[in-house]
Amino acid sequence: MDFSDFIFRGKLNNLGIGITVLEADKKHSLHLIQKEEGDIPALYELTVAKCSFEIAAIKDTVIGITFDFEYEPENKYTLKHKSFEFSIGFATALEDLIIFLKDCNVSFENIDIDENNSHIIITNSGVTLRFYKTAGHTNLYKATLFDLELYNRLSLTI
Repeated sequence: MDFSDFIFRGKLNNLGIGITVLEADKKHSLHLIQKEEGDIPALYELTVAKCSFEIAAIKDTVIGITFDFEYEPENKYTLKHKSFEFSIGFATALEDLIIFLKDCNVSFENIDIDENNSHIIITNSGVTLRFYKTAGHTNLYKATLFDLELYNRLSLTI
């Protein structure tokens, strides 16, 4: 798996938003963590190249993919875009990631949620990189992709 595909394309190999759980499971061996209950999505674990992702699904359709950097804070993952490379992990500083994205001409939005939380949303993929601030430093704690419109459309029929 290329971690860059998730960040810049919103895909894990061929798994992406809108694919059926059955199709995803045939290719990737999903492990059920929590069954769907009403409008609460089912949660699956997917391990790809020793990286553990959480997959959210409702009505057997993938609506979200999450990677949690806090689980293994020492690990680094390589992002590649064009001829640029960047190591990303829990200790990644928000400012450093912004410089990398600007150098690569990647379209993104930087949102300050409050004084302790910031998000970077990658325009092409829709992946949100979530940072929190502590003692003058930022930490990258999650990368998420969630299709709220698809969730709303599917959950209306429950």
